[in-house]
Amino acid sequence: MNWPGIVQTLIFIIALSYLLLGFDDLVWDIVTMLHKWIKKPKSRFNIQDLDSIPPKLLAVAIAAWREDNIITDVVENILASVLYPKSMYHLFVGVYPNDLATYDAVSKLASKYGNVHLVVNCRNGPTTKAQNINYIISHIKSYEEIHNCRFAGLTIHDAEDIVHPYEFMATSYLYEKYDALQFPVIPLQEMPTLTNFFRNLTSGTYADEFAENHFTTMVRRDAVNAFVPSAGTGLALSHKVLDYHKNSALLSEDSLTEDYKLSLNLRKAGVSLHYVLEKTPRPHTRGVLKHDYIATRSRFPTTFHAAVRQKTRWTLGITMQSISLKDIFKSELSFVERYSVYKDLKAKVANLLTLPGYPVFIFFVLSKIFPIGVMPPTGMPWYMGLLLTGMTIEHQLFRMRAIINIYGWRSAIVACFCPPILSIRLVWGGVINMVATLRAWRQFLSNPITRPDASRNITAPRVAQKPRIIAWAKTDHDFIAKDVLKRFRCGLGDVLIAKGIISAARMRAASLKPKTRVALRKAHLVEGLSVRCLSDDGVVSESQLLSALSAIKHIPYLKIQNTDVIDFSYIPHIFDPALLHELFTVPFFKTNTDYVFGFCQKSSCDAQTILRETYDISIKAIFASEALIKEALNKISESTFPGVVTDTSIMYRLFKKGMIDCEQLIIVINYMSALHISEGEVLDLMGLDQREGYARDKLIVSRTAGLERQLLAVGIFE
Repeated sequence: MNWPGIVQTLIFIIALSYLLLGFDDLVWDIVTMLHKWIKKPKSRFNIQDLDSIPPKLLAVAIAAWREDNIITDVVENILASVLYPKSMYHLFVGVYPNDLATYDAVSKLASKYGNVHLVVNCRNGPTTKAQNINYIISHIKSYEEIHNCRFAGLTIHDAEDIVHPYEFMATSYLYEKYDALQFPVIPLQEMPTLTNFFRNLTSGTYADEFAENHFTTMVRRDAVNAFVPSAGTGLALSHKVLDYHKNSALLSEDSLTEDYKLSLNLRKAGVSLHYVLEKTPRPHTRGVLKHDYIATRSRFPTTFHAAVRQKTRWTLGITMQSISLKDIFKSELSFVERYSVYKDLKAKVANLLTLPGYPVFIFFVLSKIFPIGVMPPTGMPWYMGLLLTGMTIEHQLFRMRAIINIYGWRSAIVACFCPPILSIRLVWGGVINMVATLRAWRQFLSNPITRPDASRNITAPRVAQKPRIIAWAKTDHDFIAKDVLKRFRCGLGDVLIAKGIISAARMRAASLKPKTRVALRKAHLVEGLSVRCLSDDGVVSESQLLSALSAIKHIPYLKIQNTDVIDFSYIPHIFDPALLHELFTVPFFKTNTDYVFGFCQKSSCDAQTILRETYDISIKAIFASEALIKEALNKISESTFPGVVTDTSIMYRLFKKGMIDCEQLIIVINYMSALHISEGEVLDLMGLDQREGYARDKLIVSRTAGLERQLLAVGIFE
């Protein structure tokens, strides 16, 4: 038998298949790289700009099925770490009536936090993530009607996500320009060592693939206006997108990858998904800055079985349910959009070449080292093998660059050079993808319900039934330890540097002073402001320090320069002006349950305790400048209260009725002063008090009417 001829023939067939399916990737890399060099990249925002507009009211949907072991930690981490006013975002957690453990956990959270809401599904679980999210959306719409508000949009997160501190701020800011946003997803990874290499082998393949996809592929697609798919989490959709659906479901409940199908349908209708690759500076040792991507972080499967199970769902849902050849040849999409869809579609074939491809590649490399005699250095198979080797190296270099930017040099070396060219993690990831693809094909061919729109046509022989729903094949999750979570939260130095207030080098120089170092370590304001050193030393101004502390401590900061919009008429009848002068604090507002006192660096550290014990009242603290408190104290002493007439002020009327809270009132006052606009306009920009009917509603209608007609024309949304 002519073994050399047989081997060469096999090599030729496999190499040809690889070239047919992979050569376009090389061309794509070259073209998009040249495009990046030639064309000016899309504008990026500065972190300092995020505060330039009032924060919008945001809704966050979290679907939960048997997540009782992590949901409390996840929600409390969001509340503690996100640098966004708590009154301006609401977490809607969808649970099932037959999942009592998760129900109880979320119920406790909802009773403890005013912006956490329990949404009990109308069905027993599990249904699908899409059905759960759709039901949450119906609850959100009801919430808007009851509370006369309008959320700027909906963000979808998974029950195990670590949300970046700046994500909501970026979402609110970018809604001014985009209707759909996708933030990167970064798998959590241990620092690689010799002892954990094989333990983290499977999860490491996720890190490699997501780094390449979310640092390179998605960015290039967005840059050339190709199709950008949703990742399922970290997805933000403006309210205009929700409005397009009217009473129809946002997500397809008969799809395993409802997020991908949604983003494709939106793209067909002219709504592009903007990929948000932005980063924030963070101080490191010796005054060096490092950068942290505004991304969703999460744990991924660590075992072969769990990874195959999850990727089977992805492959089946994306390549066999959501897209077909019709989307490539007969579609409303442009050429570059259709090509990007083709790149996703071909995975159901390309992944199957892993098993024969790696041995052939290894054989080709060995033939260059040892005199095997089967692969002469001439002929078509040899040149094709040489080209494939170059393509493999090129792919690994791009992957290495992505991993370096996300995880650092050590992770890149472990991922791409253990051993070089054909690393263990690359091979292992290919095997997982191949097995998952084989399972996806088996399920697709053996189960009609997995085929596109098949569930809509399944009926019993005699009695018509409701459409069947594919059960939620979710992955079991765990959450990281609380001490590790601290790494993903912003401290005082992080915020000061991100806002451009201070450089990393100057922060380090200031922190070397013993007095300042202690203040930084104990930065807080509970009974008074203890952090004085930074402003006393002239490193930052009082306003800058209070602004940064307000963000990380979730304590509102009243930034106005004078008290003209504050009504103090009730204060002398309740509080002793002499005591207020002594404590250097002022009650600016009164809620149904609390008096809202302003504190500054000059305020007494035990002011809250003294006031509570003296007047038997409940106190809520806010920040205010020393000058503002001094002016207020003088007005109290002189009994001059020119302030506003609260009965004619929209914001005070809403505040007294409990329709907006103290934090929202302060935001309105701050932006009225900063932007020189009316209180009604600020309320409208924030999404509050929609009954007043301000001009922004008309603006939204005019901007979206044409797009809504497009959506209806293509028959996507009825």
